Amino acid sequence: TPEELGRLQLLLDFPAPDFLAALGRANDENSHSDVIAYLLNPRHSPGIAPVALERLALHLPVPELWARLFAEAVERDELSVRREVQIGRFWEQDTSALDRIDIVLSGRGFVLAIENKVWAREHSRQTDTYWEWLTGMPGEKAGLFLSPAGGRASSEHFHSLSYQRMAWCFLGESPARSPEEEVMLSAY
Repeated sequence: TPEELGRLQLLLDFPAPDFLAALGRANDENSHSDVIAYLLNPRHSPGIAPVALERLALHLPVPELWARLFAEAVERDELSVRREVQIGRFWEQDTSALDRIDIVLSGRGFVLAIENKVWAREHSRQTDTYWEWLTGMPGEKAGLFLSPAGGRASSEHFHSLSYQRMAWCFLGESPARSPEEEVMLSAY
């Protein structure tokens, strides 16, 4: 919308250095995932995260349910946003038996896994393995496959999401953003 384009232009004009580029991490998947996790965490981004989660729910099955689950978790301060969540057979010596999900959001009654790709494609049918893990979790579960163009995941249970759509989630009308949130959002 014109309003969203205006907010995007303000962010592009925000007088902050691109810290990912300054650190040589502009194309680094882990750094991008760190920024996304920061912006989705209401403890770090109280002005952005609640609105972003509400918009993110629109990309999940049964959006109304996910929006309610996210809102309740934020209200109770029970939303967990974790990075590089290790799944697999932890007690085996074979390190290839371990997988890491880029971002996991969880709360009472739900788990959402986000696999983020910057310049790589999915390998080893990662999302199939992640979905197998998710099916063992109680409550609602969903997966998002985030990539620049919104490419498809190997698992039919992981919904495609482009960086543009993720940015749209972050650009929602928020009551107030801190300077730290503005810097993180402008970096994304």
